[in-house]
Amino acid sequence: MTIALHRAAVTGAGTRKLSANRVAITAMFGIAGVAIGTWTARIPTMQHDLRLSDGQLSVALLALAAGGLVGMRFAGRLVDRHGTTAIIAPAALILGGALAVTALAPSLAALTAALLVFGIIHGTLNVAMNAAAVACQTAYQRPIMTGFHAFFSIGGATGAAASALCAHVQYSCPRTFTIVGLALTVVALSSLRRLPLAPASPATTDRPSAATGHTAGGQRRRILLLGALALCALISEGAAADWSTVYLDRLGATPVLAAAAYAAFAGCMTLGRLAGDRITAATPPVPLLRGCGAIAAAGLAAGVTLRTPVAAIIGFALLGAGLSCVIPLLYSAAGTLDPSRPGAILSRVAAMGYLGYVTGPVVIGTAAMHVGLGKALLILPALLALLVVGAPVIRPPARPPAQQPSAPEHAATHPNPTAPTSEPPTHTMPALRSATPPATENARRPPRRERRAHRRTAPPLPDLDPRMTAVLERINTAAPTNIGFPAATDIDYRLFAPFLGHMINNVGDPTTDGTYPAHTKDIERDVLAWYADLFRAPPDWTGYTTSGGTEGVLTGLLHARTALPEAVVYATAAAHYSVAKAAAILRLPLVQVAATVDGEMDYSSLRAHAEQHSGQAAVVIATIGTTMTEAVDSVPLIHAALDVAGIRDRWIHADAALAGLPLALRGRRDFDLAPGGADSISTSGHKWWGTPIPCGITLSRRPHPSPGRPVDYIGSHDTTITGSRAGLASLLLWHAITRHDEDGHRRRASRGHDLAAYAHQQLITLGWPCWRNPDALTVMIRPLPESLRKRWPLPVDGGWSHLICMPGRTRQHIDQLIADLRRELPRSPLNSTPAAQTAPQLVG
Repeated sequence: MTIALHRAAVTGAGTRKLSANRVAITAMFGIAGVAIGTWTARIPTMQHDLRLSDGQLSVALLALAAGGLVGMRFAGRLVDRHGTTAIIAPAALILGGALAVTALAPSLAALTAALLVFGIIHGTLNVAMNAAAVACQTAYQRPIMTGFHAFFSIGGATGAAASALCAHVQYSCPRTFTIVGLALTVVALSSLRRLPLAPASPATTDRPSAATGHTAGGQRRRILLLGALALCALISEGAAADWSTVYLDRLGATPVLAAAAYAAFAGCMTLGRLAGDRITAATPPVPLLRGCGAIAAAGLAAGVTLRTPVAAIIGFALLGAGLSCVIPLLYSAAGTLDPSRPGAILSRVAAMGYLGYVTGPVVIGTAAMHVGLGKALLILPALLALLVVGAPVIRPPARPPAQQPSAPEHAATHPNPTAPTSEPPTHTMPALRSATPPATENARRPPRRERRAHRRTAPPLPDLDPRMTAVLERINTAAPTNIGFPAATDIDYRLFAPFLGHMINNVGDPTTDGTYPAHTKDIERDVLAWYADLFRAPPDWTGYTTSGGTEGVLTGLLHARTALPEAVVYATAAAHYSVAKAAAILRLPLVQVAATVDGEMDYSSLRAHAEQHSGQAAVVIATIGTTMTEAVDSVPLIHAALDVAGIRDRWIHADAALAGLPLALRGRRDFDLAPGGADSISTSGHKWWGTPIPCGITLSRRPHPSPGRPVDYIGSHDTTITGSRAGLASLLLWHAITRHDEDGHRRRASRGHDLAAYAHQQLITLGWPCWRNPDALTVMIRPLPESLRKRWPLPVDGGWSHLICMPGRTRQHIDQLIADLRRELPRSPLNSTPAAQTAPQLVG
């Protein structure tokens, strides 16, 4: 599930709104820092007031750490399900109160419980605000993550200073924490209205997906590696916070000089974070992480080894400077690893890092008992060296050129499961290549002067004019109840906004890149290969991405006419309206075959019509999910009817625009390109994947009937209907495909099927006439009362309406429709309209 990009960046609402979002998120980091800094500074006072031993205090502090881990662990899923703002708001508002409650604890048990709650709230806010920061950084399209963490550091210092000031004027802990808590609540209230209002997309998966081309196992490994690096970094940070002053004291430094060690560490970390966004913008992430790790490790190692107070202070200062950008880099990589569930990934990485922060001092202390504090501190440079070694984990993955073959070679490398089998083939998800090569250590960067000039002259995002704003509001208003037309809503495509600044054209044949540079044909070939694998195409398949189902049908009929020039086209009245148009364009005779009451082809009618044209070849359109009822024509029964009619020369095109993908994912394959199936197939992208532009693919199991003429201007053969084709479509399709692994795609299809069954049952319980074809996502219902038709724009045809349970639709949608219908029942007798006809007797 993805964190919604800020509306300002996506809709052009202006840089002012985006800046306000950034300020609000910055305030959340400051609130979190102040809260923890205030508490930490008064720990000795709390211990004295409650007369706690060191062991008892450790129990209370352990509860704080445990609460933080619990909050982080569960916050990720909450963020992915409800969006960042929905989680930040309550956490920020009650954090101040939770802080004040800790000071009111009268006993160890009460303090432990209060700190547990405080830790949960703080951990929840930590994950949610970092997820919001990643989304904001994505919207800005430049590094700003380190700046957020700078204000966490500043907040910690501010909280500690405020707490010290209150102690100086002899304010008690309850009074101090209440004052600070109230201030935090006021700041939270004033900042929340500036947070982005867009919610997160509905949940798409509950397991690791194949985001950005990863397999589930590969993604889990990257999460663990990111968490391990965060663990190393925060072990060092926690150890420096607790042991820097003690180490200076062991070297014989004065109390003032000893305190300077932690001050140098914290100050250099804060300064590094304040400058970190500029540094991150000027340096590729992998070399930057390596450099940070090297500075931190070498600086601390030298400072500890030289065993002088001044060297140690410098060493801790370099440790702080080196660590300043590490956590922002790791969290940024975690938050963008899988846009479908950034919260869940961030929570895991943050929890592992936090575990290091709370255990680091214990590790160093335990080692110091055996080898001395100086040698124990040398554990930290060894851990920090792992940042240098493991830095490539934050680099976006890209396949080497050797794994990027041209289309014919790529097709040959894919499995060819043409033999019938009871088990569906395993689909491998090839890695997603970036639209531009990822930054590497050796990548040539523009001169600094050029980069600065670009930043100065980059135009701000324009505001939408009033008419466009009205259109956007109309579309947004209709979206929650638009369940009558097939368009998935569970995949967020707003991260593709940067591509809208380019004219991306896959002109010509997809197997050759051609002369036009701004293309995505390499991605297109991978998209087609994924579909060819799913639909069990033979090795010599051909195809391309289309503008939608209509072009797919037209291409299928064009291939059929080329192979069988004198053929007759057969299709039912329930077939898509584009079939008749395509046949007319190609001047192919069209015979309308009867359909059953549920919309499926009447095969006896097909046989009878074919017998009347027994001397001509047949081209049959098998509709895999009719527009209104989602009926599925059986390709094997079509072959059988043609066999009986004596038609040997035939071409079957499977128009699988609506139901082809969910059926194939759930195991039904009798319409695919395997032997005994169809000769060509087409699907839509804007239906099952919900792409923001109409698109689709078409595949043929036979080689291209005509190579097309070569066009020097484009450096490619002209083998497609439209010539110029939207390169963005291939990016969108690949993004959708790689949101899940194989099991995730199947679960997505099963959820839609289960929701349709639920809707069917709820309507039956209500008493509203309805029916449903087996395995369909579509539920046929009696047309809604006039009073509901504007709110619920369901299509009506032949006296029936329907709703479609596409991915992204939930039980809440169905329950709301049922509630609206229940309110209308007294005013809308069930038998008052012609629509109350007898429904077909079908199982759900």
